[in-house]
Amino acid sequence: MPDALTYTAKDHVLHIRINRPEAMNTFNADVVAGFREAWDRFNSDSDLRVGLLSAAGERAFSAGVDLKTPVSVPELASVLPGIGVEVRKPLVAAISGHCLGVGLVMALACDLRIATPTAKFGYPEPKVGTTGGIASSLPRYLPRAIAMEMLFTGDSLDAERAYQIGFINRLVDGSALEEEAFSLAARIAGNAPRVVGVLKELVQMSDTPTPLETAAAAERLLAPLRGSADEIEGRQAFLEKRKPVFTGKL
Repeated sequence: MPDALTYTAKDHVLHIRINRPEAMNTFNADVVAGFREAWDRFNSDSDLRVGLLSAAGERAFSAGVDLKTPVSVPELASVLPGIGVEVRKPLVAAISGHCLGVGLVMALACDLRIATPTAKFGYPEPKVGTTGGIASSLPRYLPRAIAMEMLFTGDSLDAERAYQIGFINRLVDGSALEEEAFSLAARIAGNAPRVVGVLKELVQMSDTPTPLETAAAAERLLAPLRGSADEIEGRQAFLEKRKPVFTGKL
């Protein structure tokens, strides 16, 4: 069985490809694990300057979560740039076909988006009676009225309309999608990487975080404190009615 997610490095670009075309590139545990590994590689390798996200086949960039073998919202959030994992380098998305649910959120996490005329963007959770709330940042990327209509109705936005309102950078023929996206990624990778990284971080600093992003940031700070040596010492000292001796160790 082929890997659910693959990644290759070339010309300072890490090309990450969701590889489940038979399941419309939906997210399952294998895709999540693949992204976790890919982000670790991307963040730790200074030779990799830009990330390119695409998907196998033309039917879907990703149709969301695989409802046959679903993964939890915390698991999904753990591999979403800006929410569960910090990615300071530029990301480019190459999108064809359906881009729904967590697929849409992953596209939102990218800095630049190139799409084919077949691309359709949507957040259909209201139609299936559940939501993880992750797409609450959609009004940051689209005019508010359009974003709210998508969120409330679950209807999709077609590629031409997405291009007109500036959500995607370029519309290209399907056969040229990955080539065009890689060309753009390589151009960015040829620039001064520290300058590009600082520019991305400055832009992110100017964004108002969504409640989910704020909660995710708080969780990253709080998680190491749970079960830490100081927490155990504080509890034990309280029970023993003595002054605690804190060490600052986790």
